[in-house]
Order: sequence, then C-alpha cells, then structure tokens
Amino acid sequence: MAKKKTTKDLKNELKLEKQEVFRLSRFIIKKTKETVETRRRLEKSLRETEEARNVLEIKVKARTKELEELNKTLEQRVGERTKELRERLDELEKFHRLTIGRELKMIELKQEIKKLEKREKRSKV
Repeated sequence: MAKKKTTKDLKNELKLEKQEVFRLSRFIIKKTKETVETRRRLEKSLRETEEARNVLEIKVKARTKELEELNKTLEQRVGERTKELRERLDELEKFHRLTIGRELKMIELKQEIKKLEKREKRSKV
C-alpha cells in the first residue's frame, strides 16, 4: 500500500517543483535571449546583404552603361577605320594599275623599238 504523504513531504515536493520551474524558467530566458540575439544578427546580416546587393546592382548598371557606350564608340571607330582602309586600298589599287600600265607600256615600247631597229637594219642591208 502506498505510504501517505506528510505535509513535510508535500512541502519538499513543492520546493523541488519550484526549483525545477525556476531552472526551466532560466533555461527558457537564456534560450529566448539567444534567439533574440540570433535574430538580431540575422537581421543585421540581411541588411548588409541587401546593401551589398544594391551597391552591386548600381555597379553592374554603371558598368553595363559604360560597356554600351564603349560599344557604340567602337562601332563608330571601326566604321571610320574601315573607311580609311578602303580609301587607302583604292589609292594602292590605283597606284598598282598605274605602275602595271606603265610597265606594260614600257614593254610595248621596247618591243616597238626592237621592231624598228630590225627594220632599220634590214633597210641598211
């Protein structure tokens, strides 16, 4: 049969339960503080991450704009350089035609001179 609890036993149990409640309360308070601190750190980290993302977005937009402008100027410079090269090529082709034409004319004249020299030799004979 179960022993009947005395007032002293009940007071001891109550004291133990109060101690356990107190211990659990301290544990809950400690964990709550840790949770609050963790949340505070996470919120700070989130703000820093958002700020870094915003800065990065600004940098990316600026770099993109810079690259677009460089691309436009590059296209313009390529067009100008292409025009210059075409003009230079035209000059070289013209010079080539003139020099080849001159050489051909020289060959033709030399042949004509040889013919005339042969005729002159024949007519002297």
